[in-house]
Amino acid sequence: MASTIGFRIARLPHLWRSILDRRLAPLGLTQTRWVTLYHLWRMGEGHPQCDLARAIGVEAPSLVRTLGQLEEQGLVERRACDNDRRSKRIYLSLIHISEPTRPY
Repeated sequence: MASTIGFRIARLPHLWRSILDRRLAPLGLTQTRWVTLYHLWRMGEGHPQCDLARAIGVEAPSLVRTLGQLEEQGLVERRACDNDRRSKRIYLSLIHISEPTRPY
């Protein structure tokens, strides 16, 4: 069964994520954290957490842990929304804002 084309195709996302995690590890990132930073950079700053989750394609509660890790690393800031204190807006930390570079 392990040699069928369907099985091999089904494993591709897992293999791709493993490769990305290994390449990003020296930067203190994972594929999940990198995707979050990339989408935040592309969307622009100050978007609500729920909009960022929608852009990434995950549920808002799933994003909370990743944002917490990025916040601990000093890469993002979560700030209360002026109009709705329950809502958080996400910002890239000023010291880390730059054009993404290719690692190769």
